[in-house]
Amino acid sequence: MKRIKLSSLPAPLREAILHPDPIEGEDVLIEDDSGIVKAAVVQPEAYQFLVRALEERENEVDTGPTEEYDPEGKTLDALIEETEREK
Repeated sequence: MKRIKLSSLPAPLREAILHPDPIEGEDVLIEDDSGIVKAAVVQPEAYQFLVRALEERENEVDTGPTEEYDPEGKTLDALIEETEREK
């Protein structure tokens, strides 16, 4: 993860982070000239919430059921061949 010092940010972005607008919200979306979001700045509490939620979901997936070995199933080579034919 890249870390940037708050003091190195342009003043408008720094102000939006330090003094969020109560109407617009605390998070900041950074867009290019065509309106495509290129980055987002979220408050520390929101970041921690997202990290916890992702970790919980990863744990659910890791402990969930896995596919059983099927000796009659297709081999990797057969799946690759099939994919190549579909192109």
